[in-house]
Amino acid sequence: MKILQKIYWLFYRMAPRGRRAYKLKNGLDGLLASQERKTKAKLKVVRAASGQLKRKKILAFGKGKSVTKPRMSDHQIVKSVGNQHKEELAARGIRLTNKGKFKNV
Repeated sequence: MKILQKIYWLFYRMAPRGRRAYKLKNGLDGLLASQERKTKAKLKVVRAASGQLKRKKILAFGKGKSVTKPRMSDHQIVKSVGNQHKEELAARGIRLTNKGKFKNV
């Protein structure tokens, strides 16, 4: 199937309309790939933060239940995850705010 697509674009690019369409297609593919990389970086940060949230400290045992609390506060989790993935987020043009939201730089 890809071979047929390549042959199609080879002949279509010879016309002015095809050259314009090919440039637009390549540009859109680049934008979609960039957006996909940003989304993957955000998911990595969220996965790391949820992993840190799952770690809990057991305070006491009750009637069939245990009383637990997180080992780290939300602010500490945001800071540690932000530092852990700092280089990757900077490369993708994303910043992590103090409230844990993603901002485009």
